[in-house]
Amino acid sequence: MATWFSFRRVGLLMRDYLAMQKKSLITGFAAIAGIGFGAFLITSASGGDALVLRTMFLNILLIGGYVSASVSFTDLHDGKTGVHYLMLPGSSLEKYVSRLLLTSVGWVAATIATFVAATSLGAVVSGIFFETRPDVFLPTGRALWISIATFLVTQPIFVFGSIYFRKVAFLKITLSAMAVAFSLAILYLIAARLLFAPAFTGLFETAGDAGDIVLGNGMTMEEFAVAKLVPVMTTVQRTLTWVLVPVFFLVAGVLRLRETEV
Repeated sequence: MATWFSFRRVGLLMRDYLAMQKKSLITGFAAIAGIGFGAFLITSASGGDALVLRTMFLNILLIGGYVSASVSFTDLHDGKTGVHYLMLPGSSLEKYVSRLLLTSVGWVAATIATFVAATSLGAVVSGIFFETRPDVFLPTGRALWISIATFLVTQPIFVFGSIYFRKVAFLKITLSAMAVAFSLAILYLIAARLLFAPAFTGLFETAGDAGDIVLGNGMTMEEFAVAKLVPVMTTVQRTLTWVLVPVFFLVAGVLRLRETEV
């Protein structure tokens, strides 16, 4: 049995963190329940459909999840709570895993359960006062679970940020992500300009529409983009999103946590 990692210690660390955040959690999930309940009543009164509820749920899941992940290690940087954190019986990896699970899978499960319960109560009340009402929110549908999966693979970015940044981690992570996205967009633009250089007559002026310009391989710009570039870009985007980004930030998070603790 490995002594450097114990699921029992991970469970105890999770319990300790939940106890420490008890008041915040009660307040936060009470607010989520209130929003879900109120949204269901308003939707019933206005004759809306369940799409409003699903959209609201995703907003709460993503924004709330990223915020909770970005503050998951604030006690590490606090002078008063930092001592308690360092005295916790567990390795850096165990501490990281415990808070990663709570702010990812734990957050998703708790948010779903809260929203389902709130809309179920809303359905009971709506049945008394209104003739029509939307369906109770249920976590079904491929699009919904793709959004949840996207949250789970990008959430390690915000956990890393909570370790790396001492204050306002959420804002700093968001601004950093925007800067990276802007830089990538510029790189893509430069790459496209170089790739289709023969079709340009100026810096960004072309000799005609993309469907009319014929490249050296006999294909139009539009045909080449659809047949060659789109599949490549799709593969690159999926590899970055679903593999490289989560793996990088998971490893970087553990290493940064060890360094910060020292």
